[in-house]
Amino acid sequence: MLDDRDRARAEAKALRSEQAAALDEMRRDHVGALDELRQDHATTLDELRGRLDDARATLETVRADTAAVIAEIRAERDRARQDLEAARAEAATAAADLRQQLIEVRAERDTIRARLEAKPEPN
Repeated sequence: MLDDRDRARAEAKALRSEQAAALDEMRRDHVGALDELRQDHATTLDELRGRLDDARATLETVRADTAAVIAEIRAERDRARQDLEAARAEAATAAADLRQQLIEVRAERDTIRARLEAKPEPN
């Protein structure tokens, strides 16, 4: 009976050793898998940071280009306003000149009428 107990203890000890070895191997595998995942994660993060930097650079370029276009549009608008104001001033001057000419033509007409009315009619 002692022999059976010793054998059972020896088998149990061997099973515990196998189990411990299997657990150690699983732990090593898990540690390796975790390290690989960390490496993949770090690589992916670096790639994403690079893409983000590229996107930021593109955005800055677009902002700068947009600002330049807006400044150009504003300058063109200001030139158009100046041209419009100059055209308005010229039109106002021309209208004033035409009004003055109309006044002068009317005055001449009135003068001619008055002369015609003042002349005796021939018999």
